[in-house]
Amino acid sequence: MSNNSENTPLDAELESLLAPIGSGKGNKPDFDDLFSDNGPNSGHHDSEKVPMLEDITKDKFNAITEFECPPRSYFNNANYYKFLLTGMGDISDKLHKAIQNYLKAQDPKDRAVYRTRLIPLYWEMIRKQVEVLTEDSEMPRRLLIRFGALLPNVISAEQRLMLSKVIFENNTDEPVHYVDEWLLNVGRGDISPLATDEEFHYKKKGKDINAIKAQLSKVRGEKDSHIAVIRNYEIRQKSVEKSILMKAQAVSRHERSKLYTGVRDPYNQAQRISLGEILSHVKELQNLDKEIKSRFDSLRYNGEKLKTLEQQAQSAGIATSVDPRIASKEVESIRQMAKLSVGRQGNHMPILMKQFFFSSIKAIATRENIIDLMSQFEGIDPGVFRRTFRQKTSRIVPHTIILPCFGDSGICWEPFEKTNKATSRGRIGIPMFPKDLSRAVLTALGDLRWQVAKEKAQHYWMQEGLTGHYYEWFESRKLRGDVRLKFIQDYILWITKESEGVQKLDKDVRGIFWRDMPFPQQIKEALRKRGFVYNELYKKDKNREMSDGY
Repeated sequence: MSNNSENTPLDAELESLLAPIGSGKGNKPDFDDLFSDNGPNSGHHDSEKVPMLEDITKDKFNAITEFECPPRSYFNNANYYKFLLTGMGDISDKLHKAIQNYLKAQDPKDRAVYRTRLIPLYWEMIRKQVEVLTEDSEMPRRLLIRFGALLPNVISAEQRLMLSKVIFENNTDEPVHYVDEWLLNVGRGDISPLATDEEFHYKKKGKDINAIKAQLSKVRGEKDSHIAVIRNYEIRQKSVEKSILMKAQAVSRHERSKLYTGVRDPYNQAQRISLGEILSHVKELQNLDKEIKSRFDSLRYNGEKLKTLEQQAQSAGIATSVDPRIASKEVESIRQMAKLSVGRQGNHMPILMKQFFFSSIKAIATRENIIDLMSQFEGIDPGVFRRTFRQKTSRIVPHTIILPCFGDSGICWEPFEKTNKATSRGRIGIPMFPKDLSRAVLTALGDLRWQVAKEKAQHYWMQEGLTGHYYEWFESRKLRGDVRLKFIQDYILWITKESEGVQKLDKDVRGIFWRDMPFPQQIKEALRKRGFVYNELYKKDKNREMSDGY
């Protein structure tokens, strides 16, 4: 590798991408001739508040009806790159020079070396950008953090158009976040930071910020728990009320007497039974109403307590603005998530470049695509978001962070927060630019399944529950490697193949999943007709139900 490579003149193509380093006063980047895209500057965008959604009472995802929006002029800003590097200190010069060296390198070995040098500089730039990130930040800053879009001209015109159609705001009512949204929420204190081995603690205005946030998280969790229970009562209440109406209609139908003119026959046997059932339903409704009222009383008390804590938080300066210290530290966790998603042998280039991703919006992990896939997979594995704590089962969709990287695997960072196992959301990451989006989502869900089951079994995870049964099978086959990764691979086959009647799993694994991670009844009914294997599993279900052992 030549030692004079940095002084080699750039060709015309590179000149159109980068300004020469060291041509201006003070050896700072010269931005005057960057990018030839014409069009109005689009540095600002209308401020959109990201709603914090902690409702865990929904039964399913809302159907996604719009997957893209009309194209916006995100990249028609001639000063896009200049804006990002301006005011960032020495890191701007270093990053600019590293990009220049990487793009002009012809030898693959040289390019690999320059890429290795470029990666830490890029993440340091992201950290600097996050320190000044706000809801009203210029669009280039949001797009850099969200997509990794640092240089618009290393992305094709078709790809820029595609990215400009990605819906910017969260209109889905679901906890699926782009990285810039996640960092803003963490910085404000709306969401707890990603758990790390070394937690971040500091004092502010003489008060322990982390203690107040822990109390807030606990009380908010209690609120969610009360709402979830009320929701369950309301579902049963609605069902009983509907039954009463149907039975009342049956009771109110009278046949005219065939023997005596002008009178009606008395209630028949079925109507008398319905009357008794109506009385029983009325008693059940009265009991349900008492339970609901009690929960509402607890909810009101919880609301007063939450209001007091929020006032304390306000006084302590929590949630009033983005704290750059927290948000900046969170960048390192995001980077680690991206590294896990990409894997050792993957493409760790953090900058968005045209040769590394598809130009179809259906192929990338937009918020809407992820929710649509999650909805499909939940229809096959209805328990994937269900969590039981102290005999109460709630549907809790995890916080999903869309990682701006070229990874192929989704990951589960944590199944739930340590301080609130009952109702807190887990945290999963899904790469934005995978080769197979469905597989990327499934690996995250499979990892979530494993970690939730493992935490539930605690010290007995190798003997009990889903993880215990699977681990015992893994050991009995004397398999090597990471049992969790093997489980995730089998989980993908379970969802994509076995649900369609294509037998790809080991017989014993199929039996474990059938019982501990069952398909919905309609899929079981369809599978029993597809072959002897599934029919036998179906018969075992019926036998367990008859013996009350299921």
